[in-house]
Amino acid sequence: MEDKEEIRENIIENEKRIKKDKITNEILEWVFCIVIAVVLAFLIKGFIGTFTTVKQESMYPTLKNDQRLWLDRTIRTFNRKL
Repeated sequence: MEDKEEIRENIIENEKRIKKDKITNEILEWVFCIVIAVVLAFLIKGFIGTFTTVKQESMYPTLKNDQRLWLDRTIRTFNRKL
């Protein structure tokens, strides 16, 4: 009888451990995805381009105040002289 109870306790303990491991793995997957997304965002902003808003009217005929622009950084990044 004691063996059966011990086996049941071991099974319950193993199920709890498996459930905890699944939750931990799920959390780690989410953290990994978020870290990758943040790193990619910084790389894109730093080397490829970024959005900006015109804050003055000094370029009025061409650019208007509060107009959104995409600043392309690929030419500056990839055409550097080594």
